[in-house]
Amino acid sequence: MKRKIVTVLLATVLSTSLCACGISQEDYNKVVSEKEAVEKELATTKDSLAQSQEDYDTAIAAFDSIQTEYEAYKEKMKPYEEMEAAEAEARKAEAEAAAKAQQAQDDATEAVASVWDSDNGALADGATRDLYEDAVKKVDAVTDESVKKSLKKSLKSADKALSAIEKEEADKKAKEEAIASANKEEQNALATALSYLDYSGFSYKGLVKQLEYEGYSNGAATFAVDNCGADWNEQAAKVAESYINYSSFSRSGLIDQLQYEGFTKDQAEYGATARSEEH
Repeated sequence: MKRKIVTVLLATVLSTSLCACGISQEDYNKVVSEKEAVEKELATTKDSLAQSQEDYDTAIAAFDSIQTEYEAYKEKMKPYEEMEAAEAEARKAEAEAAAKAQQAQDDATEAVASVWDSDNGALADGATRDLYEDAVKKVDAVTDESVKKSLKKSLKSADKALSAIEKEEADKKAKEEAIASANKEEQNALATALSYLDYSGFSYKGLVKQLEYEGYSNGAATFAVDNCGADWNEQAAKVAESYINYSSFSRSGLIDQLQYEGFTKDQAEYGATARSEEH
């Protein structure tokens, strides 16, 4: 009872004090209520923070455990990873080598095509010895032996054709130089030989004899016949034509007659065959 009286007295005193300060009991109660709410929320937040810290510590511990396990696994896998890296490098090198080999093959094929037309079996337009030599180098770089063999076969044909042209050009140049440096008798013998060839056919031997009959020395006559530019096969055909025009001959008889005129057997056979086909 005494405690209740004290409490009432304190409340009365506090109420009197609040009134004296200009603060109502209602405002005070409101502040007290808000304070208690904040303290409760603070306590709840503190508990939540403590739980979060605990969860964080648990997560860190789990992470450390996993990290340790990962490092151990990584150490065990290191040899295999290195093996995979080496295999990758090997495959890369292999792919690069294959690409390089294919490029070399393509370059060689193109180079060979610049000197030899395989479809027509003839020299390509514009083929030169320099292009041929370049093609040889590029074919040598080809690693596929079957492809290299095929390309070299085409190069062999190109070389043969180029050599024939080069020989023809060299012979022509040699004749031009020989004619340019010929003495007077040789020049006259050549002029006479060309005039004979304009209206009649002659074998090599027959034309030499005819020039000697005209009074030229054997040296001058031989020079003239060597440099007259005659196609002796065509000369044989021309003589065969003249024989057929005024007499009848069997093929073998015509060949014998042409050989008698000084043509070789091959030239005589060519001449007899060429004129027999025309008739």
